[in-house]
Amino acid sequence: MGKEKREYKTKGIDKMKQYKFLQLDMDGVFADFYTLLEHWFKVNHWKEIESRELILNTLKGTDFFYKIPLFPNSLDLLRMIDEKTKGQWNILSTPLEGDFTNSVYHKNRWLNDVFKKAKVKPLDKLFTKDKWRYATTNNRPNLLVDDRPQNLKLFIEKGQGLGIRYQNNESSYKKFIKKIDALSWLLKYMNYLKSIKILTLAEKGD
Repeated sequence: MGKEKREYKTKGIDKMKQYKFLQLDMDGVFADFYTLLEHWFKVNHWKEIESRELILNTLKGTDFFYKIPLFPNSLDLLRMIDEKTKGQWNILSTPLEGDFTNSVYHKNRWLNDVFKKAKVKPLDKLFTKDKWRYATTNNRPNLLVDDRPQNLKLFIEKGQGLGIRYQNNESSYKKFIKKIDALSWLLKYMNYLKSIKILTLAEKGD
């Protein structure tokens, strides 16, 4: 009887919905994309730029993504992510539209330099406009940290993943840390309740 209880409880934990990997966006999260964009176009605010097409056409073929500055807390953020996930995280970034090879090349260069400074290393660096395709791994949800609501919406609704919005120049860093901690705790607690339910059903069956 005791042995069966342990087996049922283990089975419940195996089915937990704790996220598998944390997928970390780059631009706007720890890369200060918009500050460089404003400098590149010599405007006070990036919204003053005439059109999206002008941005794309101007940045294509350049080393823009190798020159992006960090936010003041970027290195601490990366170290925190690495510690809290125990190294189970990836970069999940969108390449520049119409300039995949070039933009990814310079993003990779930039990321490698930043990771050396922070003394961290993700499991992988993924570049795609369809982030929702990386919402699950082996039927377990992944957690996306991103500054764009649309990316999060698709990741959660279409991909069946989890998401936390974080825009470095607007969001509270302390609240962001609390959200990650709270989500991890909640998922573990929900799994604990599931394991108890499975165990209770097993006992009734006996």
